Amino acid sequence: MKRRRGDAPIHISNLSTQPYQTLRGDIVVTSNGLLKPGYISFDNDGNITSISKQTPNQNTSVQTFPIIIPGFVDIHNHGVGGAEDVIDYWNNPSYNLSRLAKQGTTSCLATVVFPDPGSGDIQDNSNQNIRSKVTCDTISTIVNQNGYGCVVRGIHAEGPVVATLGGLPDSSKQAAGDLDSFHLLLNNIGPYLKMMTISPSCDTINNYQRFQLLAERNIKISLGHDKNCTDSEILKVLHAVKPMRCHMTHVFNVQSFHHRNSGLANFALVSKFPSLIQYQGIEPPTVEVIGDLKHVSPMALRALLGARSPTDMCCITDAIAESIPGKTIKYSSTRLAEVSNDGTTVNIAGSNVLCGSCTNMHETFRRLIDILGVSLEDAVLICATTPSQIVGIDDQVGSIEIGKRGDLLLLDDKLNLMETVIGGCSVWQQMEPYVVKVGRRKKAKRETKKK
Repeated sequence: MKRRRGDAPIHISNLSTQPYQTLRGDIVVTSNGLLKPGYISFDNDGNITSISKQTPNQNTSVQTFPIIIPGFVDIHNHGVGGAEDVIDYWNNPSYNLSRLAKQGTTSCLATVVFPDPGSGDIQDNSNQNIRSKVTCDTISTIVNQNGYGCVVRGIHAEGPVVATLGGLPDSSKQAAGDLDSFHLLLNNIGPYLKMMTISPSCDTINNYQRFQLLAERNIKISLGHDKNCTDSEILKVLHAVKPMRCHMTHVFNVQSFHHRNSGLANFALVSKFPSLIQYQGIEPPTVEVIGDLKHVSPMALRALLGARSPTDMCCITDAIAESIPGKTIKYSSTRLAEVSNDGTTVNIAGSNVLCGSCTNMHETFRRLIDILGVSLEDAVLICATTPSQIVGIDDQVGSIEIGKRGDLLLLDDKLNLMETVIGGCSVWQQMEPYVVKVGRRKKAKRETKKK
């Protein structure tokens, strides 16, 4: 099948039902370093059975690509469409997962928000918007399921217990709820809740019992959406949930920094705590950052990269829409949001308030290398390995290792995405190699010989 150069890439679902036998990369980024070249073989279930420098025997089918890296893992993604309202995006999972696959994301956490019910919304007896529960129920039916493209590995609940909304819809009624209603909320979300964004200042009245409940259920605690929390409140949370190590939601965004009174942004820039009694027995949280260079400036992102190890930080998309400049979408019933004119971010309509991004993980990966000077190996850590470790799915995905799923990205020598492989099977291919345009060239005149 041919397409014109410049056309949008074509998504082909279920390109192959059988895993590749062996893939060869001129460069293969494994958990143990670079192989030049490297060979990766798969079993019939799409798991990696061998990684080697040695050429396989002559009877083995081998496909060759310039660069092979693990598939990207996005732990903060609201979806990119498939419904009129962002709240309902994940009720149409195939729409989102097929598009994420062609952007290099092979695993994700479906991120859901929990707005207070409006006057026209159905609600349950705990005063929670039933739409969010229905969405979580839908997500739960496809967790770890193949056949859609990208694979959902669980749910990231961004709230509702948040102090500073930023671009989120109002959830103040639920944030003020008691511990019993919080129990019910967790039960309604279901067994696949992997991570929850929760604000330190929201639970001081409960002596951080909601944080402790999350830790008991082994749900990753992500601190965020809190411009008012104090240094003392953050430290009390970290002590209350140890030995669990906390995470931090989209650092710098909806957070504060001060040179004396530390906020969440201060903690984001710390790789090691001072040797003082209040810091004993706890670790700085891991961090995630939106990589569109709009939510966080290149300078601030470069500062974060200098302060934190790639094994302690990851990039996310915070995706909320496809990159269609000027497109208007609903975000919680009558609340409107609009894609920016350059197609990179989403704002609450009529304001400068950011409420999400239109970027994808492959674009972020390229920015890390091309603009921010990150090495290929560290960019893989930030976009694949570390996020999988943060949410506890690194036994399955996030790196190229024997026994893990064959979730891989096949790149050309300019880091353009040629093919996405999930479970050893090709789920998306660029039908014609992407050509980097470096300027117009005059066509050379051909001289034809006369017969």
